[in-house]
Amino acid sequence: MKLAPLLPKLGEGVEGKFCIEYFNFNDQINRLYEANLLFLIVKNFAEINLHPDEVNSMEIVTGKIDIREEVAA
Repeated sequence: MKLAPLLPKLGEGVEGKFCIEYFNFNDQINRLYEANLLFLIVKNFAEINLHPDEVNSMEIVTGKIDIREEVAA
């Protein structure tokens, strides 16, 4: 899989490393891949417009934009 080798690069910062380890991204990605769901989730996530002109950071933090619902759609 080509996504897994990118995780160490994403986790170079303290926050990135914490998120990758806390949410166990490696195992989660492998599970989604094996269940043939990884492509679907990435595809749906790519369709969400998170441009700063459309959504400000505070809306995402406060949950006014629920990415989980958008991805599941």
